[in-house]
Amino acid sequence: RWTVDAVADGAAALEAARAHAPDLILSDVMMPKLDGFGLLRELRADPALRHTPVILLSARAGEEASIEGLKAGADDYLIKPFSAQELLARVAAHLGMARMRRESAQRERALSDAALATDRRAAQVLESINDGFCTLDSEWRYTSINPAAQRMSPILADALGKTLFDIFPEVRSTIVEDSLHRCVREQTSIEFEFYYEPNGRWYQNRYYAIAEQGVAIVWTDISERKWS
Repeated sequence: RWTVDAVADGAAALEAARAHAPDLILSDVMMPKLDGFGLLRELRADPALRHTPVILLSARAGEEASIEGLKAGADDYLIKPFSAQELLARVAAHLGMARMRRESAQRERALSDAALATDRRAAQVLESINDGFCTLDSEWRYTSINPAAQRMSPILADALGKTLFDIFPEVRSTIVEDSLHRCVREQTSIEFEFYYEPNGRWYQNRYYAIAEQGVAIVWTDISERKWS
């Protein structure tokens, strides 16, 4: 059922494993040059081999011997004498679990790559739009600001980590602050127009709750429309 590469001792096993990573290692505990525990330590210290399933075989019976092997990092510990059927069953089980772990890791990497690609596309979109965009955390601190927002309000160029009210203290106790609290409290989206007196401009503001973590804000300068 499997291709088996047999070697004489632990040192040869380690050399063979490093030359061609195996799917599983079946090792005696008592061996010359490098015993099973020494081999296990070397395998677990090697980044390329640390996740390789290892089954130790030993003539030492009893619960303490099994615990010692498992504590050392073995995936399984088989006490001699054992039947061929039991050995094959354990090997098959650990190969199956190792395959599932690999497939799970591959799926996680694929999902992570997809998420990164989505984040990059979203960042490109936010950098290209003409509307101002920013995100605030639950304490109203700026966590992201797009280039358009900084062009519309140059003061935002140094706003990351500061609160909205540090940058725009004039909006306290206005519809801006009320809408922030309502947006988070009700986990909803809110849209309103606001005249910002310090620069004499009208803005259309859209607030979006971010799963109890804060608010995403999109705003558009609508002054020309309001005055036409």
